[in-house]
Amino acid sequence: MGWKLGALKVLALFVLAGCVPSTSIRSVPQLSEALAQSDQQIGASTPQTTTLPSDGSTWTKRASGVKADLRDVAYGNNTFVAVGDLGTILTSPDGLAWRKRSVPNLIDYSFRIITYGNGLFVAANSYVIATSPNGGGWTIRGNPNAHLKSATYGNGVFILVGSYDSGVALLSPDGVKWERFSLPSSYGFNGVSFGNGVFIGVDNFSLIYVSTDGKDWERLGSYTRAPLYGVTYGDGLFVVVGERGTILTSPDGSDWTVEDSDTDVSLLSVAYGNGTFVAVGDKGTILTSSNGKTWVKRNSGTEVTLRKVVYGNGVFVVVGDGGTILTSP
Repeated sequence: MGWKLGALKVLALFVLAGCVPSTSIRSVPQLSEALAQSDQQIGASTPQTTTLPSDGSTWTKRASGVKADLRDVAYGNNTFVAVGDLGTILTSPDGLAWRKRSVPNLIDYSFRIITYGNGLFVAANSYVIATSPNGGGWTIRGNPNAHLKSATYGNGVFILVGSYDSGVALLSPDGVKWERFSLPSSYGFNGVSFGNGVFIGVDNFSLIYVSTDGKDWERLGSYTRAPLYGVTYGDGLFVVVGERGTILTSPDGSDWTVEDSDTDVSLLSVAYGNGTFVAVGDKGTILTSSNGKTWVKRNSGTEVTLRKVVYGNGVFVVVGDGGTILTSP
């Protein structure tokens, strides 16, 4: 174990010195930590007997056992995985009871983004890309050398987007070997998602981009003056959210319509599940819609910033600042 930790320190020094190629991401499987060393169960996992509808109308706060801000959450392999500051990694089979994971090799690397695809979770920050089949044990795959903001999986590839002097996209078919591409947006994308055979990216300049492969992107234009932060696809519709309550919809990713959210609060993330779109953002804001057009404000029971929402196994899970986790139903 000692030589592994020593090797990681060397890697960190190389990262800080910027000694990483800008055209490819080198895999470093020898630095993997196959098993989590310490787990802490938070709360009790009990069968869901509630008859509340899974439409985002009612929300329950769950015990996370942490105070750190949670940045992202993903669902796959019958598991929710939430990541955040101070090296926080939480897992849950149902979104109700959460387990804190402690992986020594990653304790100094707080993941900012996470996604799931092809049997694998991929999480990353500016210095590390790592993979895990279940959110417990993680393998370091390389250094992105970029400020990453969003991740998704589609069309057989993982894609991580962000910026480093200019827009950057990192693509991988397996989460192990990564290839680097430039994005047409100067500061990179804030959000990216896949649906209906295309990737959609959104940026700080109110612009929307489309790509079939994640490598070559077409700028569609600007439909609002607000920075855009999140995007999802469901029920034949793309939904984009952004600053000042901005919501845009499109059936094909090409033609977009501005919708009325009836709020001026920034919306940071949006997800679809069980016939419902859920958007979350600043000041504990949660909005729901059955069609992407008409939106209803819901009572979240909190005023903290809600950063990400995901749907899985019949449950919406929202994560946010101060270790906040909310579920519906």
